[in-house]
Amino acid sequence: TFLSYLVKGIRKIFPNFNGDVAMDSVEKSFNSTGGETHLRWLLAELEGCIDTDLVLVLDDFHWVQESSAIKDVLNFVLQHAAPSLHVILISRASIPLSLSRLKAQRQLLEITAAELVFSREETTRLCGEIFQVQWEPDLLDRMWDLTQGWVSGLTLFNHAFHDIPTGDIWKCLDQPFSLPDPVAEYLEEEVFSSLVSEIKDF
Repeated sequence: TFLSYLVKGIRKIFPNFNGDVAMDSVEKSFNSTGGETHLRWLLAELEGCIDTDLVLVLDDFHWVQESSAIKDVLNFVLQHAAPSLHVILISRASIPLSLSRLKAQRQLLEITAAELVFSREETTRLCGEIFQVQWEPDLLDRMWDLTQGWVSGLTLFNHAFHDIPTGDIWKCLDQPFSLPDPVAEYLEEEVFSSLVSEIKDF
């Protein structure tokens, strides 16, 4: 399934890419010689089709990181792909792939959570220049404490309180209150809906 979607995605960018060998390899065990050979054919065909850099982005990688088959395929691709193929893995958990050699060869760039969050100074600029709100420093500090500088949290905060007087914002933050609609909708769609039924019931 993973390989079939991968092939279809590449075909959207490079229609001449066939990828039938990858479809065949689905029926084979990757640990066998045949499975590895099929992946070599796949990479060779891909290298022959692309005439520019190709960036492969796999978002929400934490959903498949328990799959040993997918990890084996990606480890093989990272070790044998042409320099024109660049892989971006986005995950909410550490990525369990063999990356030490790439690190040693300076072919790996890691962007961690600490580098993604906004600092207090960046939060002030975001609110003033992008959100077009002039909140007092104490309120900005409180917003940063609540969101820890994550841009999605800062954006939701702005949606929830953009047109509310500062005094009313403090009242909301200083006592229990109903979640503003943008925040409630985000938590429902992005957090609650993806939970297993046992946790939802709990």
